[in-house]
Amino acid sequence: MPTFDDRLAELSGGVVLDVGTGRGQFASGLAKELKDYTEIIGVDSSEAAITEARDKIAIDRVRFELMDAEHLQFASESFDTVAMSNSLHHLPEPDIVLSEMKRVLKPGGVMIVVEMFCDNQSETQMSHVLVHHWWAEIDILRGVYHRESYTRQQILGFIDRLEMKKTEVYDYIERDDNPHDPERIKMIDDLVVEYFDKIPDGPEREDLRRRGEEIRQRLQTTGFSWATCACVLAWK
Repeated sequence: MPTFDDRLAELSGGVVLDVGTGRGQFASGLAKELKDYTEIIGVDSSEAAITEARDKIAIDRVRFELMDAEHLQFASESFDTVAMSNSLHHLPEPDIVLSEMKRVLKPGGVMIVVEMFCDNQSETQMSHVLVHHWWAEIDILRGVYHRESYTRQQILGFIDRLEMKKTEVYDYIERDDNPHDPERIKMIDDLVVEYFDKIPDGPEREDLRRRGEEIRQRLQTTGFSWATCACVLAWK
C-alpha cells in the first residue's frame, strides 16, 4: 500500500501554491518530494516569517510572498497544486481559506493538506499534543490566534465540505522514532522554557507556569514523539 511520501513522489506539481508557508519548510519539502514542479510560491501573512523564508531558503523556482490567505491575490484556476501544512489551527476562518485555495486551483488539480490531530495518539505522542495545546493557550492570551489541534475527523470534515471530486487520506507517523532522543527532548524543553517568558501577567500565569513545569517533567519521564498527521490529497 503506498504511503503519503510515495504519492507525493508520483505527483507532477506544475505551478504550486503553499498557503500559510511560515518559514517555508513545507514549500522546500515539496520541492524535494514532488516528482517535478514548474514553480512553488509560498504565501503567509507574517512579514517576519516571509523575510526568514526568503533569507534561508534558496531553491530554484521557489519564492515567497506576503499575502492574506483569506484573500489570495491570484486569478481563479491558476495553480496545478495548492498545499497547506499544519496551518489549519492557526486560521480563524479555515473554511474561507480552503475555499480560496479551491478557487485558485485548476480543474483536475490537487489540494494537499497536512495537519496533526489530537486524538488516537500514543502516550509519547500525547507529549507533543500537550505541548502544542499549552503553546496555543499562551498565544491566545498574547493576542495571537492559535487554537488547539483538531481531531482527525474535524480535519477531514473541512475537506468534505469542499466537495472535491476525489480524496485520498493517509496517516503520517514519524518512523524510526526514539521518544527519548536526548537532542529532541532538549530542543522541546528549550522551547517550553522560552515560552515561559511569553506568558502574560494575569490570573492564568501561575497555572500556566505550573503546567509548563509538568510538561518538562513529562518529557523526561514519558518522552516525546511527533504526533500523527492526517495527510489529504483532494482533486478538484
